[in-house]
Amino acid sequence: MRPYVMTPISYSCEMINKEALKDEIHYREFKDSTIINKFIDIYKRYEVEPDQDENINTRIRVIIKTKKIKDTLCLGENFNTFINGKKYKDNKEMLIYIKEIIDYENTPRPKRR
Repeated sequence: MRPYVMTPISYSCEMINKEALKDEIHYREFKDSTIINKFIDIYKRYEVEPDQDENINTRIRVIIKTKKIKDTLCLGENFNTFINGKKYKDNKEMLIYIKEIIDYENTPRPKRR
C-alpha cells in the first residue's frame, strides 16, 4: 500500500491483497542474490515480542519463499512487525531496507477511474 494513506480501519496482514485493495497494492519480486542475502541476514535477527497483541495497521506485506524459509512478514508504516501472525520486536534496519528496495516513498497513487 502506498505511504501516508489514512484509512477508516486498520488493515490486518491478510487484508493486504489484490482482491481487497485493487489498485492500492503494488507487487515487487526480487531475485537479485545481493538483495536477498542482505534481507535474509537482517531477517534472521528478529526476536519474538514478549508482549503479544494483535494491533497492526499493515502497510507492507512481504512473502518470503526460499528453500529454507516460507514466511509472511507484515509491517506497519513505521512500527509493528508480525511474522506468520506472531508479533516480533521491531527492526528499524529491516523497515528502512524494505522501504528502500521497494521504493516505498514513490509508490504510485492508483489511477482515477
